[in-house]
Amino acid sequence: MPGVDGSEDLAQVYNTQNQDVDEAVDRLINWQVAKAGTAGFLTGVGGMLTLPVAIPANLVGVLYIQIRMIGAIAHLRGYDVRNDRGNPGGRLSRRFRRVRYPEGHRDQHRHPADKQMIVRISGEVLKKINHAVGFQLVT
Repeated sequence: MPGVDGSEDLAQVYNTQNQDVDEAVDRLINWQVAKAGTAGFLTGVGGMLTLPVAIPANLVGVLYIQIRMIGAIAHLRGYDVRNDRGNPGGRLSRRFRRVRYPEGHRDQHRHPADKQMIVRISGEVLKKINHAVGFQLVT
């Protein structure tokens, strides 16, 4: 959208304002959730009279906020957001070795194969998932 930064620009802002990636992601999520909540509140102010316009406007606004946030988080984590399969840019060697997280890290017990399985999801499967999720949202 004109006048609004993309997900890569948003990620860059949070990356420069915070000491590490985890802190940047946490602050980004908190701020985007606050924005989505505010948008929901503002679209509901009109009450029943504006409901036919307010619901679609709120849905589009919140989805835009969330998609941009997801792209920014992926960029902060080193993924190429312009690649539809999301292969980690510059981190391919990490896929083939065991990832060791420090004690107490939230991903400590996650198996490295989980990440490989997600990266290998085909475009057709992703389309079917998106279709199912979209259908659920519409209904």
